[in-house]
Amino acid sequence: MSSSANSQHSERTPLLAEQQQAQAPPKKSSASWKIYIVISGIFAFLAIFSYCVRSSLPEALTDEQAAAINGFAGQHAFDEYLSGQIEPRPGSSKANRNYRQWLLRTVRDLSNNHTASVEIDEDGVPFVDKDGILAVDKERSTNYWMVESNSVLVKVIGTRGEEDAYLLSAHYDSVPASHGVTDDGIGIAVMLEIYRNILQNPVEHTVIFNFNNYEEMGLWGSRGFLHHPWAKNVRGFLNLEGAGAGGRALMFRASSPDIMAQTMGSRILQHANVLGNDLFELGLIKSATDYTVYLEGGIPGIDLAFYAKRSHYHTTRDTLEYTNPRSLQHMGDLALAATRGAANSAGIITHEQPEAKPFVYYDILGQFGLTYSLLTSQILNSLVLLALPTYLAYSAFQSHQSSPNTNKACGSTIKRSIIGFIMVTITFVVVLVFSLLVGFLLTKTNSVVLYGHIGLGAATIVAAASFALVATQWFFAALDNKFNMYRSALDLETTTAYGLLSLTWIMLVGATFAAIKGIGSLYFVFWMYLGSVIAVSLQQKSSTGKVHSWAAALFAQVCIFYPLIFDLVFMAFDSMRHTLADGTPEIAVYGLLSVFTTLLMICLVPWVHKAGYLMRATTFSGLLLVFLIVITSSLFPFNSTDSPNKLIFKQEVNYTTGASTLSLASYSHVHEAVRAITTDEEWATRNTTIVRKTQTEVTVATKRLPLYFADQKSTQKEMQFSFKRVATSKANVQRVHATIQTQNTAICSIIVNDHPITYAKLDKMELTVPAQQLTILRQKIGEKYSVEFEYEADQPTTGVLSCYYDEWIDGRNPAFVHTKNSIPDWSLLALRGFGVATVNANVQL
Repeated sequence: MSSSANSQHSERTPLLAEQQQAQAPPKKSSASWKIYIVISGIFAFLAIFSYCVRSSLPEALTDEQAAAINGFAGQHAFDEYLSGQIEPRPGSSKANRNYRQWLLRTVRDLSNNHTASVEIDEDGVPFVDKDGILAVDKERSTNYWMVESNSVLVKVIGTRGEEDAYLLSAHYDSVPASHGVTDDGIGIAVMLEIYRNILQNPVEHTVIFNFNNYEEMGLWGSRGFLHHPWAKNVRGFLNLEGAGAGGRALMFRASSPDIMAQTMGSRILQHANVLGNDLFELGLIKSATDYTVYLEGGIPGIDLAFYAKRSHYHTTRDTLEYTNPRSLQHMGDLALAATRGAANSAGIITHEQPEAKPFVYYDILGQFGLTYSLLTSQILNSLVLLALPTYLAYSAFQSHQSSPNTNKACGSTIKRSIIGFIMVTITFVVVLVFSLLVGFLLTKTNSVVLYGHIGLGAATIVAAASFALVATQWFFAALDNKFNMYRSALDLETTTAYGLLSLTWIMLVGATFAAIKGIGSLYFVFWMYLGSVIAVSLQQKSSTGKVHSWAAALFAQVCIFYPLIFDLVFMAFDSMRHTLADGTPEIAVYGLLSVFTTLLMICLVPWVHKAGYLMRATTFSGLLLVFLIVITSSLFPFNSTDSPNKLIFKQEVNYTTGASTLSLASYSHVHEAVRAITTDEEWATRNTTIVRKTQTEVTVATKRLPLYFADQKSTQKEMQFSFKRVATSKANVQRVHATIQTQNTAICSIIVNDHPITYAKLDKMELTVPAQQLTILRQKIGEKYSVEFEYEADQPTTGVLSCYYDEWIDGRNPAFVHTKNSIPDWSLLALRGFGVATVNANVQL
């Protein structure tokens, strides 16, 4: 074959091109180190660029600015509905009831200024349900609640006048330790602003607003809504939440592709990722929202929440100081787009209940979003998967017709691809395993260091992956030099490029099967494979070896894939590192970082061989890794700014004796915090236990009693109760009539020692299944109420009445205030659910 024919053959079938004569390995020049610099530069540029672009927030719009574009008035919502309502408002408190009255006045005032048809329901629905959210063992929990729903429901009738509706939901209660700004005051402010927007600019379909209460106590506001008559007409929902402090709001769970499509079709800054669904399914994020309740009720929708600075979530730092109007604007933009899009769409709000289903959705650097069905994902993946083999087969056939040497070239290319696949696959495994080992080492040398130093921890994992990458390639090159193992390959750069292409092809096959199983979070594999195809094509077409040619190939390979992965990395930074305080294993966070880092690093294998100097690169990366491990292992994990240690506060008070204990629990460094708040006498009473497997709890005695229990007279005035036996004809059954009245809380519970409660009745609510604990949550505070209950026993026994007090401002809980003011500045107080102080009374039944 002539040289011109060979040239044509190479251009026509680049993956089958074969040199006719053996060539010596390319000489290494002084430019090799420049290649490492260029690789590092591209890596750093895309990381910094991705972070800066994805972190941008929209400007908060005034009323006039929003009206001009029919947009969301974030500054107005911040000033009118958020900044003036920042007192803690736990569901059991009077402050909660005061906020509810403000909310009702605001809703009525807005509706009075417009002619739209509005219905307001403030009566609530009483119901009985099982606690499966706050219980330690959710599956075996037999704690039942009698709840008098306290939500504010508002229905704005659409211009069509039909009952089928779209639901907006946010909760107005807070956890006791929090001022409830991000969780969920911003959500309430967004809902009120959207309510005002719809009154001014009516939509076609009915929109229901569920300003729900008691979410923090067990998602009771959304559960109560499912018992309400309006619930049967809801065809889709948007739940607004806050699991952090400021930043962007993320559409992190979704089961309605139609609503997501409406949202992403708007010209606003998008932020969404299907990975959130899988993280919740795997239990790596230990939290629950109303989204779960609505989905279980057969309604598809979207969960929209803040997630950055989760260290401030459910703590005393959930205040205005740690958020801003631009964050509210971002959530409002997304929520308004979803609401108006769904409420004006002909195909979403219909007489038929749409099916909740998984699908693919993600954003590109927070600027725009992509959403498509899993079937579309499977089709796209399949087309791309078939394209390359089809092209190669066609090219081989065409070349065979024009050249008798094609079979030899084809066989050589196949052999090279197999060798490259083996090398790259081994590299992938080695990099991943070594990164995990380094992460595991850091959990032993400095547990929870990721909590306060995620950047340094991630840099250490990147250094570990880099070392494993170049060391593995050095090993392969050494084998080749010593044993001539890869004589059939032109060079390791080309061989590993073909191997990477083969590996990503197989990964895309795996992603396609995952999509069949309903998993959409592997969407990035499509772009990884596509980038590899482009890079190999550019490598084959350019033989100059000039920096601009191979650098262009590298950039083309990673310019889409890297930003997608960096977005996941930064999202993991913000959402996962502070979940360690909630019980997420630290190795799980290292695992995520290791997987993402391995995906980033494996793309660089061919370029490392191009750069050469593998022994020196291995030495340098190894020294850098050791240095970073030493630094990371020596740092204190907490700080006073973004990453304070979350200490779970709890106080127990004996109603009869007045004896009291307080406890602090956390993942790490609890004893230091407790010692800082106690006297020598109190410290001597300490008791340490392990709770929730990953948390240490330290309990000490305290004389600082809640205001309402400061003395015996105050105690008897605050909690008044009686338990009297009632005659019953049932054999071996004891029946009790209990009367309870508390002046400053709405929640109490009853436990019968060593016996389950088999029946209970309070007004129209009846419990007919066995319950170890019966918790009663009243709508009004201070009213006396009666509950009758039964338990199986031959003789009367004893029980415990527990009432929960959550107010601490204005000196109502001196122990909480003293602890808040005395703990080290690298820590802060937090509390999930309810019960800053629990007052226990032993009763004879």
